Amino acid sequence: MFETIASKELYQDTSYLVTVDSYQLPEDKAGTILQIHHPGGAAVLAMDASGRIPLVRQYRYAVKRTLLEIPAGKLDKISGETPEDGALRELREETGCEADQVVPLGCIYPSPGIDTEVLYLFAAKVVGRATQELDEDEFIDVLWVSPSEFQQMIGDGRINDAKTICAWSRALLRGLISLS
Repeated sequence: MFETIASKELYQDTSYLVTVDSYQLPEDKAGTILQIHHPGGAAVLAMDASGRIPLVRQYRYAVKRTLLEIPAGKLDKISGETPEDGALRELREETGCEADQVVPLGCIYPSPGIDTEVLYLFAAKVVGRATQELDEDEFIDVLWVSPSEFQQMIGDGRINDAKTICAWSRALLRGLISLS
């Protein structure tokens, strides 16, 4: 049941592999799927001492929109980067914020119908600030919001990024965020 019959590589770079797979379905039926093999990622919901949360505003080419998100990015599998280290690195690079530890919020599967990505979610306390360390293809503005503003932005659709909403929900349910 759901056994791979054949797999054909369509594209590969240092981070991703794209295949088209044929697989066996129940009742002697077969299926075909385009699959993106992803190295995994990490995202972090951070707060400073006053409870404000940094959001990154960046244009996302695939959806042709500028989104508000928590800092996130793919893991560096070549170096063996852990999800925790990836979360701290992305926070530093995208916002200039430093944190000395992260609290795990579990993982999510952002698009399991086509993508193998496992995205690890974390919460963190900002302990210092420096300057952003953006990649050449990153153009990111940082917006600081209060928890009540953050929740209102989810409710009115200004935040519609899935990982951001998931991390917020898990942190709120675990009592890591105060709305007062």
